[in-house]
Amino acid sequence: MERSGAKLIVVGDDRQLGAIGPGGALTALAERHPQQLWALNDNIRQTYPAERGAFSQLRDGDIASAVGWYARNGRVHPPWQVDGGFESPGHHFF
Repeated sequence: MERSGAKLIVVGDDRQLGAIGPGGALTALAERHPQQLWALNDNIRQTYPAERGAFSQLRDGDIASAVGWYARNGRVHPPWQVDGGFESPGHHFF
């Protein structure tokens, strides 16, 4: 690549769920070449700041706090409540 003047740009999220089997190439590249790493740290996908916070909690492993925020703000809809019924969760699967 150096002789041709080409540039390789790798885009990804090294904190996503790991691959089943061999994987981790992006993390390995970032660890070996930190001086060439550009990180995008601003979340602009979620519109509301509070939702961005919950998403950050989820990403950082604070599942209980994140799911609590989603539940308190009407973002969680168990399948047995979507149609207004109060059957057990298994009712919809059998």
